[in-house]
Amino acid sequence: MTITDESQEYHSRTITSIAPENTGNVAYITVLSNTDQIDNAVANFQQILIVSLIFFWVISIGIAYYLSRVNMKPILKSWRKQQEFVENASHELRTPLTIIQNNLDHLFTKPNAKIIDESESIAQALNETRRLTGLATDLLIIARGDANEQTLDLTLTDIQPFIKQTTDPFRDLATLADKEFKLFNNGKAIVKVDQKKIHQVLVILLDNALKYTQAGDTITVDSHTSKRHWYIYVKNTGSNIADEDKDRIFERFLSGFSLKSQRNIWLRTRFSYRQTNYRRP
Repeated sequence: MTITDESQEYHSRTITSIAPENTGNVAYITVLSNTDQIDNAVANFQQILIVSLIFFWVISIGIAYYLSRVNMKPILKSWRKQQEFVENASHELRTPLTIIQNNLDHLFTKPNAKIIDESESIAQALNETRRLTGLATDLLIIARGDANEQTLDLTLTDIQPFIKQTTDPFRDLATLADKEFKLFNNGKAIVKVDQKKIHQVLVILLDNALKYTQAGDTITVDSHTSKRHWYIYVKNTGSNIADEDKDRIFERFLSGFSLKSQRNIWLRTRFSYRQTNYRRP
C-alpha cells in the first residue's frame, strides 16, 4: 500500500482481521505497518554487497597477479640462465671445432705431405679434441649438479699429501712468473671426500690466481682443520674485484676479461667431515 502526501511517499503493509465480539460496533481491525525502513535496509544491504564483491574481486585479482609474479621470478631467472648457459656453451664448443676444421682443411690442401711434415697441425687438432672432451665432461657434471644428482666418489684422503701434490705444479708456475707462492699446509686429518672435485676447485682457483696477478704479487694457500671442518683458503694480492662484479664471480663461463677490473680471488672453501675414525692423531 502506498500513501502519498504533498512532500513524500510512504509504503506500508496492512493486516486486516475480524474484530472480537466484545468490541462493540467494530467489525474489522486493520493494522498499518510502514515498510520504508525495511526497503531502505534491503537496498543498502544490496549496495554494500555489490561494492564489497567488486572490492574483493579487485583485491583477489591483485593478489593473484602478485603471487604469479613472485612464483614466475625463479622460473624466468632459471630460463634466462639456461639461455645464457646454452649461448656460452655453444661459444665454448664452437672455438675448438673451428680450429679442428681449419687444421683438417689445411691437411686436405697437402695430400702428398708426410705426417711428420704436418705434425704441428695434427697435434693442434688433437689438443682441441682433448679440450672438447673436457668441455663435454664439464657440461655433464654441470647438468648432473643442476639435477641434484649425486656423483660424489668419496675416498679416504690424507689432507697434507693431497694439498702438497695439488699445489706443487702451481708453485713452479708462480716461480717462473716471478710471483711468490706461500703454502700453509697445517691440516692434519684423514677425511672421506671426492678428491677429483676438490682438486678441480683448487685448480680453478689457483689458475685464476696466477692468471690475474702480476709479477711480484703473492699467492697464498692455507689448509687447516677444526674439530669438524676442513678449511682451504686461496688468496692473492693484486687488484680487487669491483663491488658490482662480486656477485658474478661464480657465474659459469664468466671470463675475467668481461669484468671491469682484474679478478682478485679471496675465497674460502669449507669441507665438512665426520670426526670419528677419520682424524689422525
